[in-house]
Amino acid sequence: MTSKTETTQTLIWRIRRLFQLLSTQSNLLLSEHGINVSQRAIMEFLSRSVPQTLSDLAREHHVSRQHIQQTFNELQAKKLVKTLENPKHKRSFLVCLSPAGETVFHKIQTQERLLYKQIAQQFNSDQLEQSSNTLDQLQTYLQSPAWNNLLNNIQGKSL
Repeated sequence: MTSKTETTQTLIWRIRRLFQLLSTQSNLLLSEHGINVSQRAIMEFLSRSVPQTLSDLAREHHVSRQHIQQTFNELQAKKLVKTLENPKHKRSFLVCLSPAGETVFHKIQTQERLLYKQIAQQFNSDQLEQSSNTLDQLQTYLQSPAWNNLLNNIQGKSL
């Protein structure tokens, strides 16, 4: 029988492989819109929130501010995002989707919904719900103080 540790290792490996597969396939689909997976992620973040600063986006989504800035600049050059004045801070502007960005993102979501429908047909509702719940629990644990303490305790140690 496989141990829980081995099963967890396999699960993490499969998540990584699935992430790479989805990223590759998404880039192919997104190329018709002139964007890539990183740019799509920023557009999704902005579509789901009120205008916010780039630093807020980076913090909320656990990526570097530099990465957010670079990706935002690429989207801005394509006129898919825009900046707004920040009433709380003169030098730190707020960011949001432009009207063109909203249109492009809506088209992307429409395409994706067709694909999600096909994927959903491969599983029953209980399987999808259980998978979603398991991934939610995994994410919650990986964002917990207990996990962060464990990471801090093993960094730099030879095991």
